[in-house]
Amino acid sequence: GAREGEEILKEVIQGGSPLNTVQKCRIQESLTLLEKVFRESNKPENSVAKQNLEGDESSGALLGKPEKNELIIVDASSTFSHDLADQLSHYGFTTTIYSTLRAFREGGGESDPIAVLMSMEMPDGLGSKAIELVQRGRKNPLKTMFFSSNGDFSNRLSAIRAGGLAFYQKPIDIDRLLEMLDSLVVKQDSEPF
Repeated sequence: GAREGEEILKEVIQGGSPLNTVQKCRIQESLTLLEKVFRESNKPENSVAKQNLEGDESSGALLGKPEKNELIIVDASSTFSHDLADQLSHYGFTTTIYSTLRAFREGGGESDPIAVLMSMEMPDGLGSKAIELVQRGRKNPLKTMFFSSNGDFSNRLSAIRAGGLAFYQKPIDIDRLLEMLDSLVVKQDSEPF
């Protein structure tokens, strides 16, 4: 298993000799096993998760960062939402996922995350309209970034009119998203008490 692969690597590193075919196969088997264990341990049912009727909260690996790294993701695609949440958890963000605008208005409108990542098109309405409604009742506006598989001008304009900080076209460029999120975390950290 993994221990055998570790021993082979140790021998090769210390001895300086190249890997033979058998050693390469053993290491590949070990890596495959480790990858499988890693994937299994990161499945939502194996992490700290709370389920509600139309959304769920998945706690990512905080990496020693405070709770203020909370994000909300609103998208009808469970696969997309959980994949994005998983990627963001590797950078210290926790996420709450809502699969409908109604669930977001009921549960997410009262919270105070770093940002909301909102789909423009949802089965029960437009994300930009939902944000506008939620913002009206808030003392501190939600920092919102919109995304869509359709990057046309009207979607981008709607995102701007709704007060969006950014617009991303699916598939989201995670590096660009992280740059924006990092700038929000830095701003939040530098605000006086």
